[in-house]
Amino acid sequence: MGVEGAFFYSSLTMFVFGFFSVVFAFFFRRGFRRLKRVFGEPSVSVFDRTFNIFDPFPQSRRVVDTFLMAVPFLGLAGMGVAFLVFVEVLVNGLLLSAILAIICLNLLFVDGAFEVYHDASVFLKASKDRGFGEGDLKAFGVMKNALSRLSNYYVGLAVVFVVVGALLSSLVPLFLTSFSWLTEGLFGAGPAFGFSPLGTVMLWMLVIVALTLLIRAMKNRFSRSVFAYAASA
Repeated sequence: MGVEGAFFYSSLTMFVFGFFSVVFAFFFRRGFRRLKRVFGEPSVSVFDRTFNIFDPFPQSRRVVDTFLMAVPFLGLAGMGVAFLVFVEVLVNGLLLSAILAIICLNLLFVDGAFEVYHDASVFLKASKDRGFGEGDLKAFGVMKNALSRLSNYYVGLAVVFVVVGALLSSLVPLFLTSFSWLTEGLFGAGPAFGFSPLGTVMLWMLVIVALTLLIRAMKNRFSRSVFAYAASA
């Protein structure tokens, strides 16, 4: 695959994730607006219990022991499959697309976001006349503010993805220089330190893992700020 093809698929990757970001933003904004339309600004009307709608202690899920025994084997099999896929990505010149996809996936899924959406649906399914306890009111405020901020986050993410995808072809020289420098550095450093070609591929995987962990740390910090803001609002 030529350079133009590699950058075409990379731009396509960014556009696809931009589309998913718009979809997520739509659902979170819709949940926020439905909460406001159905409940407005509710007040406590149930005083004999703290929670009348929201369940702070959801029923625990059953864990099958045989599945737990299979987890280590599934993990090893998954690592093997991931390694084979990574080698194929390298061979076919799709490394940049794969790295961008990993970055986008890590940015797309925010811890706790879909739990908030699920909890908001619990309120929407409940009768409006059922009444709010004090705990319900606090949970409602957290969900409403979190839905609004998450919607804004996904709108901003969609803009970034689409802009990067559109400008990727214009930034080919910069990407080629930096990407080729990193690739040559890793493949040059491998033999210098006694790594086999297999070890060099592992170096690439370590770089991607480190980048993934960095993005997850930044995203988790954002997630904590969202819910801290929502709880204090």
